[in-house]
Amino acid sequence: MPREAVRIYELVSAGKLADAGALWQRLLRAQIFFWTHDYNPSVKLATTLMVARSGPAGMPLQPLGKEDQARP
Repeated sequence: MPREAVRIYELVSAGKLADAGALWQRLLRAQIFFWTHDYNPSVKLATTLMVARSGPAGMPLQPLGKEDQARP
């Protein structure tokens, strides 16, 4: 999502607020998931699902449980 975040900044800077808002709407569901779960394990799970294995969360953090992984 880093590229998308940069793109949102570029769109807002260019005054293209509708386009920036549309892109933000595409990212919002993932952001809400990150904000409502333990952040680092959530981002690690997303990375594993989207790109490649990123390894387990570092101690003392634990990976998200199966129930949280399944919850949107």
